[in-house]
Amino acid sequence: MVIKAGSLACRRLASFIAFAVILTALAGARTDLQTRIGTVEVLSDTQGVDFGPYLTQAIKTVRDNWFKAMPEKVQAPHPMKGKAAIRFAVQRSGRIRGIKLVESSNSIILDRTAWAGVQASNPLPALPVEFKGDYLSLRIRFDYNQPADSSSK
Repeated sequence: MVIKAGSLACRRLASFIAFAVILTALAGARTDLQTRIGTVEVLSDTQGVDFGPYLTQAIKTVRDNWFKAMPEKVQAPHPMKGKAAIRFAVQRSGRIRGIKLVESSNSIILDRTAWAGVQASNPLPALPVEFKGDYLSLRIRFDYNQPADSSSK
């Protein structure tokens, strides 16, 4: 498959790569825990808008709220392991709507903690003004005590 420079597919790929670099840096920000936000997927058409700076700020907010909501028993003495994914929409105003668990960790504690991290982040900053859509749909994967390379599976 050939992707033409300037095409929507090329812009999306460039945005995805920028997100991956940012998220890799953010994922390592708390090394005392192996718990991290693994991936963020933009499910909406970005209309060519660079969401890198916006997502950096949004993910930091969600990550911080997720860590605040995390019960101590998730970490020690026997760390709980699992992966969960939450899907939601960010409206133009920054309000979060339609929070949905789309991948369960098979642990109510872990699933609820991921949900709480997103819910406590409501509202996020308003979407960039150059974005003309009504909302941005995101899916965030939450990795609990997983080896560093497992979040990409």
